[in-house]
Amino acid sequence: MNGNLKMREKKIRPFWLLLSFCCLSLQTMAQTADKKVSYQCKNEKLSAVFEQLERLSGYYRLQFAYADVERYTVSADLKEVTIPQAVGELIKGKPLSYMVENQYVYIKQQRGGGKTLFKKSDV
Repeated sequence: MNGNLKMREKKIRPFWLLLSFCCLSLQTMAQTADKKVSYQCKNEKLSAVFEQLERLSGYYRLQFAYADVERYTVSADLKEVTIPQAVGELIKGKPLSYMVENQYVYIKQQRGGGKTLFKKSDV
């Protein structure tokens, strides 16, 4: 009987180790997503600033078309903000919008002079 108990323990131990590892990984991902960054720049291309923010975050991936953002330069003094907050501040006053989906931040140019256009079937 004692042998069966030890055998069962050996089979269950890897399961508990895997479960513990998964829980720690999820906790780390949640903390990384909420990580706050500080960043300063003066007259830098917006595309370069987005690339730097992506490196600083270690979690978020900023997706954008260079053609949409390359013409803009920004100056900013961001202190203790999340990456989505930083993107919102950087594109303020520009015909750009962003959307956060999991670890991706999608940045795109607004069409129609900054107004959201709907197809008749969307309304």
